[in-house]
Amino acid sequence: MITVRYKGFRIVARPYQIAEAKHWTSDLEIRRRGRGQAFSAQDRHASQLEADAECHRLGREIIDGVIPGWSVDRLRSAGRWAFLRFWEARPVRMLRGLRMGRTRPPPHRADPI
Repeated sequence: MITVRYKGFRIVARPYQIAEAKHWTSDLEIRRRGRGQAFSAQDRHASQLEADAECHRLGREIIDGVIPGWSVDRLRSAGRWAFLRFWEARPVRMLRGLRMGRTRPPPHRADPI
């Protein structure tokens, strides 16, 4: 498996050889932020190097949106939802401090005994 980075994604070529025909397939996975999406083309290649090159070319075209019906939009939006889940988990007191222009939360004051 050969991995190539392209526009914030990782394209992982996963070609395999068909035993009967001795040809190689164009199977790939595009990954981003811990998530992945697999793609497979019907093309057959004489060697593994040709299949790897085709996988990377296909991956770049899928990321660029050139191939109709194949998209990585699901992987593009993964970061936004993770950020929102993180932000919603922040304490309310910290958010009040940020709105008032503070960079740190107010110090904890002990109650008098």
